Amino acid sequence: MEPQFQEIVDAINKGLDERFGTFEEKTDERFGTFEKKTDERFGTFEKKIIKDIDEHVAEQLGKAVDELKHQAKLNAEEMRSQVKKLADGYGMNLDRIERELKDLNSKFDTKFGEHDRIFTNHNQRITVLEKQQ
Repeated sequence: MEPQFQEIVDAINKGLDERFGTFEEKTDERFGTFEKKTDERFGTFEKKIIKDIDEHVAEQLGKAVDELKHQAKLNAEEMRSQVKKLADGYGMNLDRIERELKDLNSKFDTKFGEHDRIFTNHNQRITVLEKQQ
């Protein structure tokens, strides 16, 4: 290329480099400031959201724990009631069995008593008959 054109091209390149260099520096500075402000705002927003979520989760967890405690109490009361009914029923069955055994013993005593009287009477008759012979 001819030297005079080369000088023009060099001058244009130099001017463009200066202008774009300055533009690039200003752009970096402005975007850096924007990025810093954005990071600060989003950082604050992020902290607030995390705090709100933590509070909400803690509140919901507290409610769930309270509900579980309430349900456990209800279950314990129901179980207590059922065990009491079972024990009462078991006690009534034992009382019924005891009454039936007493009745059975009474019947056996009566029957064996009659049986013993019959044998005694029978022995007396045999004795009388043996004496007669």
